[in-house]
Amino acid sequence: MPDRPVVRYGSLNAPFGTISVAVADGKVVRVSLRQSEHKFTEALLRDGYRPVRDDAAVAPVLTQIEEYLRGERTTFDVDVDLSRLTPFNRAVLEEARRIPAGSVASYAEIARRIGKPRAYRAVGNALASNPAPVVVPCHRVVSTGGRMGGYTGGLDIKLHLLALEGFATSTGKRARVRSRGR
Repeated sequence: MPDRPVVRYGSLNAPFGTISVAVADGKVVRVSLRQSEHKFTEALLRDGYRPVRDDAAVAPVLTQIEEYLRGERTTFDVDVDLSRLTPFNRAVLEEARRIPAGSVASYAEIARRIGKPRAYRAVGNALASNPAPVVVPCHRVVSTGGRMGGYTGGLDIKLHLLALEGFATSTGKRARVRSRGR
């Protein structure tokens, strides 16, 4: 059995819990919200990596996440490895990265943008498989009509991130879809 590629990881404390980040070959391969270090490294092992705790190696990514959480940054200047995803999932996540901070798009709108207008449920499944939440802003995708929809990290984190970006929700659980961009 060939050696597993090394992935370097570290974490930071966020207002809603721990954020863990793993980087391999200079690209983010996984971001986890509220997951224990043990569960995070188990997931990396399942992905075929050999995890090594190395806060210095992931410091540039952690610094950008901290800046984002302080409201000092709205985009991330890091590469994300989406190569293990299907072409459809990759297209969905790349489209999600185009949604500007402070805006949202619906699942149906993302489906239309990628040329699969009837695949809005599949868009939701693709977003749920996002290996790098926050960095790939799947929290900016909501249901048609403004319902928040789901979020793997928990709806409270989704609402926190949207509020941080200045997206006003009328009830705390619903928002009007006001998409900007493409």
